[in-house]
Amino acid sequence: MPDTTLGKPVARPEQNSDEENLVIHRVLDQLGRPKNLFRTVAKKVWDNQYRVNVYCTDETHRSLKTVSITDSFFVTLSGEDIVSKPTISRKYE
Repeated sequence: MPDTTLGKPVARPEQNSDEENLVIHRVLDQLGRPKNLFRTVAKKVWDNQYRVNVYCTDETHRSLKTVSITDSFFVTLSGEDIVSKPTISRKYE
């Protein structure tokens, strides 16, 4: 009987591009850095527009930590600046 493969190999996540890193940096500059920040992801939707999600660990007293999206923005990159909807206001120190 021939060997069969179940599923495909898991692809390693691509590293963020320079533009994605710039967008993440600009968003966190405006938003502030949450104390329980897990990661921030910027995905290019089209042209110079990105969806940015901020993931934080939940504050629980359990041994198992959970992660959720605490902030999400639709961002347009314009040179070195960003324009966001909703507008990013400082939420964290």
